[in-house]
Amino acid sequence: MADYILALDIGASKIIAAIFDHRGEIIDIERVSTPRSNVERAIDHVIRRLLGRTGISYIAKAGIAAPGPINYREGVLEKPPNIDQDRVHVTDVVKRYTHHVIIANDGVAGIWAEKALVKQDLENAVLVTIGTGIGGGVIVDGRILIGSNGNAHEIGHIVVDVDSGLECGCG
Repeated sequence: MADYILALDIGASKIIAAIFDHRGEIIDIERVSTPRSNVERAIDHVIRRLLGRTGISYIAKAGIAAPGPINYREGVLEKPPNIDQDRVHVTDVVKRYTHHVIIANDGVAGIWAEKALVKQDLENAVLVTIGTGIGGGVIVDGRILIGSNGNAHEIGHIVVDVDSGLECGCG
């Protein structure tokens, strides 16, 4: 049985799922628009469509990149901006397909990939993601900055103008 890996990118505007083989070659990709609610159902739908189309029945492991803030202990997005749900139970859905699941903020996932795949000796770096929102990933002294609750890198939640009257998508 081949080892297949599921990669899931949950964004404010789209959810992308891809299946890779053990060599890192992309087998197939599926995209759907991110709904404002019932995100778990959309995640399950995109994975089922991808598995159905490829005929793959076994996923060895999965990696999830998602907007924060993330409760890493529970694998839950908490009050994600641009989604009308207080909690999105991402890893619960993915664990229907594999028990080996890791979740990371999309900025952290990006800097992690940079260090793991491109420049293993990377000591200090900041990655800024710009999409529907602003995110980030940070490496300090060769270690990925996570913080005590896992969200130290949330650079998109910085107040620029207190008197502007504008409010973040998460409240």
